[in-house]
Amino acid sequence: MNLYRQLDDAYRRLRHRPRPDWLAQVFAGDLDDAVTTIRRDQPDSTASDHLLSALIQVGREEPDAWTVALYALAPRLRTRLARTVTDAYRSDVLTDLAFVLLDGPLDGSRLAARVVNRAHNRTHKAVQQIYTRGTVNVTTVVPRDPEHFSRARAHDEDIAAGVALRVDLARFHAAVRRAIDRGDLSALAWAAYCDHRLRRVLDPDARVCSGHERIIASRTARKLTPLIGTYPHAA
Repeated sequence: MNLYRQLDDAYRRLRHRPRPDWLAQVFAGDLDDAVTTIRRDQPDSTASDHLLSALIQVGREEPDAWTVALYALAPRLRTRLARTVTDAYRSDVLTDLAFVLLDGPLDGSRLAARVVNRAHNRTHKAVQQIYTRGTVNVTTVVPRDPEHFSRARAHDEDIAAGVALRVDLARFHAAVRRAIDRGDLSALAWAAYCDHRLRRVLDPDARVCSGHERIIASRTARKLTPLIGTYPHAA
């Protein structure tokens, strides 16, 4: 879908219609005169600023006025974009230009250049946020046979291994409590680790942790790595 081509077609259909009444409100002779005046903003942008501002205000009741404004600004927008950008990026910039006309300020000089630059910056920042913020961790959930845990519990447990497990768990818990008392680990982080990493293993029906709690649990796991290495049965 090429939004620029659709915009050209919409403007061409407007030209073949009778002269709209709202043109008198913006003091323009016809549609082509309005487009030419908006594009001719150098060296003096006064006429372009007044006409573009009037079109935007009239466009809140007459959408065709906005079509004329967007058509007049489209060539400048194409020039502002690099040749390497994708068609999707060009469409996003044109969409952001419509939003800028809707909620942007209309005062000041060189209005046409300012709204085009604002739309381009808005799209550019949105793209940068997508590519630079955060990381994506792909997780795969492997279904288990419901009887798997029953079969695992059916095996006789070695007494020595069971004792070592309980002793390591007790020492591990005591080490965690000492870390909390020293301030090396916060009680909130330990609680988030228990809810996200430990409880979901024992209770599949437990409440779903929030994204913030999962982040805290992940950071806490890195802090607990030395303790788990000291008490291997606790892992």
